[in-house]
Amino acid sequence: MINAIESTKEESSKFGQETSKENLLVGSGWSRERHEDDKKENLEREKVNRDVDRRRERSRDRSLDRSRDRSRDRNMSRNRENERMDRERDRRQRRERDIRSHSLTPVRKQKKKEDPPLRLLDDLFRKTKATPCIYWLPLNPEQIRRAEATSEAKGIEREKDRERERNRNSDRERDRDHRRSNRSSDRRRSRSRDRRRY
Repeated sequence: MINAIESTKEESSKFGQETSKENLLVGSGWSRERHEDDKKENLEREKVNRDVDRRRERSRDRSLDRSRDRSRDRNMSRNRENERMDRERDRRQRRERDIRSHSLTPVRKQKKKEDPPLRLLDDLFRKTKATPCIYWLPLNPEQIRRAEATSEAKGIEREKDRERERNRNSDRERDRDHRRSNRSSDRRRSRSRDRRRY
């Protein structure tokens, strides 16, 4: 047994393991203290690695944000440049159009003026002010007369219906009043008869 312990003693020194009396007696070449120290070191390394990873992620995020900002700035400057160029092109085209229109001969101008103007929907129809616009045609005088005649006829018919309804209601009220008066007179008669009997 002692030979086995001594052989482990020699092997343990080769692999960088501590050998103490406790370990030799137990028969293992490992130290518990070292194992706990290794755990602590591993935990500290993991913390450091996590911190390093976080820093790397933050720096990556910052660099991505910077690159996005740069590309956005480039795009905005390109858009501004394109808008400026478009405005200049429009100005040039307007100038050229104005120059061309002044250079036309009077005959051509007269021909253009003689052409009938284009009739737009706004000229042909009326439209609502609300959006979406609804186009509509106004009535002509004949249609207006017809519409007024029909509305007058309907008004007269409505008035006749109202008069009939009033007559019916007054007839009903007269009938009710007549029935009430008959009932009250019947009651009086029956009371007087009852009094005579006693």
